[in-house]
Order: sequence, then structure tokens, then C-alpha cells
Amino acid sequence: MKLQVNNISKQFASTTGTTLALQNVSFTVQTGDFVCIVGASGCGKSSLLNIISGLEKPTTGDVKVQGNIGLMFQEAALFPWLTVFDNVAFGLKMRNVPKLEQKETVKKYLQLMHLEHFSQHYPHQLSGGMKQRVALARTLVLNPDVLLMDEPFAALDALTREHLYTELQTIWQTTKTTIIFVTHNVREAACLGDRILVFSPRPGTIKAEVPVNLPRPRDINHPAVAQISQRVAELLK
Repeated sequence: MKLQVNNISKQFASTTGTTLALQNVSFTVQTGDFVCIVGASGCGKSSLLNIISGLEKPTTGDVKVQGNIGLMFQEAALFPWLTVFDNVAFGLKMRNVPKLEQKETVKKYLQLMHLEHFSQHYPHQLSGGMKQRVALARTLVLNPDVLLMDEPFAALDALTREHLYTELQTIWQTTKTTIIFVTHNVREAACLGDRILVFSPRPGTIKAEVPVNLPRPRDINHPAVAQISQRVAELLK
């Protein structure tokens, strides 16, 4: 077991009262799993990732994680004054990794992301999809045991997203990183996940778990992917 979420509930206080965002959420994730969490906006998906990552504390319940966590947001949030290489190397520098090791490790992940020819470019010179690949490389270079991804492709156009679906599957199979991927896109979840946790509207609870037993790499336009996404969509109604 790589991660265990035990009876997580989260309540937010405001001037108008309290809001229960999550209620009694429990699930486990095994090493190397690719788990997608799907639900409508406001169902607590992002709050759950923040709790797992340690950015927020649950009102009740707890999370047990074996190893370190990487977190990737919807926005790439790159440092605009740094090159692609230096953005990817940033975390390694903060850990005082020797310069030669930094160089070799960054080079490895730039090649994995097909960014080796853009190492000296700055973020403003990159497309949206390339920025997200840089952000992913910056996260993976720290070798996280669990990677949390919060709707990382939501702001991209459809063609770019489809290209990144294939790349992410290849990267996941190469790195064997355990991934928890939050999305509201049911087709995206069916394309990427080994299993899909379907959340109810607020307060978010796990309404159903849908296994995805399809060979990889998967094409988001494949009829089998569409069939599973339709099943998930029905559960969300």
C-alpha cells in the first residue's frame, strides 16, 4: 500500500456559516496505481488533494503516505525569469544536489518530455502544452513516490490534451510513479486511470469505484474508452 485515506471530512467556516466539503472519504492506493478522481465542480476534489499533500488539514480523519509527494496544479506556475533547464532544476538546487548530478538528472527528464531542444528557452517562448510538460518534469525530477495532479490539462486545447494523454501514459509506465489525478472530464479519466473514484456532489463522498481494464496506450477516442466514460457519466447524474 502506497497511500491510505481514512474517513476524511473537511468543513470550511465562513461569515455565513459552515460548508461541509468532504464527508467520510476512505480509499487506498497501491504502489504504481493510476487513480482518477472524478466529480462535479465544488465536490471537494481539490480539497482532498490539498489534504493528501499536507497543504490543508482535515476536520476529521487522517492520511497515511509511504514516501514523498509531488503536486502538480492546473497552472504550470513556472518561474518566468528562469530557463526551462533552470525551472526543472530548481527543486534539485533547493536540495543542494551536486551540480553534475543536477545536470544529468534534468537532461534525463527533458529527454523524457521531448524538451531537450528547448532547455534554454524561457516560459513565454513555450506553448501551453510545453509549459505543462516542463511543470511535470520539474515535479518528476524530485522522484516523488506519489504524484498528485489537479486538473493539469483543463486549460489546454483538445488537440494538445490528446497528445499529452499519450505522453503521460508513457511517462507513467516508464517511471512507475503512483498517480492520483483529479478531473471533471469523464473521458479523460477513462483514458488515463486504472480505476476511477466517482465523487458525489458536495459534500463529496465516494459514490462508486469503476475499474478500467483496457490495454495501454489508450486512445481517448477509442469506443471502449467512450463506453467506460458513459458509465461514469451516468453515475455522476
